[in-house]
Amino acid sequence: MRKNKSDKAVEELVSGLSMTAVFGGVYLITGSTIWLLVGVFAGVIPAIGGAGKLISRRHAGGFAPLRDERARLEHQILRTAQQHNGRVTPTRVAVNASCSIEQAQKILDDLTTKGFCTLEITDSGRIEYLFSDLLPDSRTGGPD
Repeated sequence: MRKNKSDKAVEELVSGLSMTAVFGGVYLITGSTIWLLVGVFAGVIPAIGGAGKLISRRHAGGFAPLRDERARLEHQILRTAQQHNGRVTPTRVAVNASCSIEQAQKILDDLTTKGFCTLEITDSGRIEYLFSDLLPDSRTGGPD
């Protein structure tokens, strides 16, 4: 049976702590400081490595909520664009998505780079992002 990385990290932590206890005990019995040095290399260092791996695994799971938040904001941007005939501004998105203007602008810029929308500067100097799939159809005079 194969062990996953988390199991190996736990095993490394436990064996490191065990070795630290064993060599610490030997030091207490003999009084020779060489056993402290052996305990550090055979126990403390592996225990710290195992603990570090476990902590990094726990924090690695923290990225999924960030992806979920990004997806939520993208969805809200599309809803806002749909409600405003395919045109949005970072401010309008920030209000509707309950996010900062900077967050809205960054996601809109990312979507522009990926080709999902285009950037337009109006005659008055306002920056708008156009989602062509959500623009009113000029042939029917209204949205799809």
